Amino acid sequence: MIKRTTIASLFLALLFVMAGCAAEKTPVISNAEGTPSLPNIAAGDTVIPVIQSSYCWERTCADYPGPIKLLKGYLPTVVAPNTSIHIAFDYKPAPNQLHASLSVDEYEDQDIPLTDGAFHAPKQPGTYYFSISANWMSDDGRTSKGHTSAAFGIEVKG
Repeated sequence: MIKRTTIASLFLALLFVMAGCAAEKTPVISNAEGTPSLPNIAAGDTVIPVIQSSYCWERTCADYPGPIKLLKGYLPTVVAPNTSIHIAFDYKPAPNQLHASLSVDEYEDQDIPLTDGAFHAPKQPGTYYFSISANWMSDDGRTSKGHTSAAFGIEVKG
């Protein structure tokens, strides 16, 4: 029995290593127990995959690089120019604060105004990287109950 468990564990470890060496990465959309909720992002009927970025959740904090570095090797989702991109969380209660930003370069982000949790893709063709951050605040608004951010990329074609 121990031999089977050891072999199974080695096989799973090998699969993880092989998956990490793949040329194209596919981001994980769902989150694991004890990690922050990830947003659901969609452009029309197209689901845009997101990856976890920096967070503080359930007494654990993690810091990740900005979206451009974080998304290196990931394929952006193709969308049409000016497409409405919607952001929503399944987590209840919903976050008190929701922010979106466009990465201009590795060191500069540009805030994007949201209207009902949505914004429009750029009109110009190209690849764009975004960050979404959400905060859950105490009832008096003075302290954070949790914070998460996620990153995604789109390629505007049209």
